Amino acid sequence: MKSVAFSIFCTFALVANYGAQDRKILFREQVNLESGSYKGYAELVVKDPVLRRGQQFIIQISFHNTGGGAYFFNPFFNRLIDLPAQLAIFDSQKEYIGNLLYWEGGSRRTPGRNDWTFIWNGFVGTNIERMAGYVPGTNYGSTGSLLPPGTYYIQMIYYGVFLRPYHEELKYEQQIDEWKASDKKELFRSNVINVDLVDN
Repeated sequence: MKSVAFSIFCTFALVANYGAQDRKILFREQVNLESGSYKGYAELVVKDPVLRRGQQFIIQISFHNTGGGAYFFNPFFNRLIDLPAQLAIFDSQKEYIGNLLYWEGGSRRTPGRNDWTFIWNGFVGTNIERMAGYVPGTNYGSTGSLLPPGTYYIQMIYYGVFLRPYHEELKYEQQIDEWKASDKKELFRSNVINVDLVDN
């Protein structure tokens, strides 16, 4: 019973850690992945840079592995588990506003073997749908209080969790300290997308 209670506590603690909006992030241009044998870069694409407030839009994110075959954690951004990056949005003065992928609650689960993807020299990608002007966990986190019209910058910022190793022989609660130490260490950044937010 004690072991079960400890496991529940650890799971709650990890989820709680992700329940807070990320700390303020400074604006930087693209930085490629260069961490030991891990090498690559991320590419962000928004087909139409003119976004209408309150309407959904699609962000395409791809990771290009150039350092040889390796496993990467959650490259398809499954929101039922920890995410490997944040989608940062900055205002026209390049001041950080928040994380468009901020977790607002809901079902979560602990990572399993299938949450690591082996990528050869190539790329993987996915589409992420967001509401234009909506920034969860901030003053702009409701449909009645969206970002005002203007120019904004969007960028995917990857953290150490992306290179998180999978240790099958260890129990989940034994890995928490190791994961926490690397989760928020910034590794690299995608290109920056310039978008214009307009009224309908």
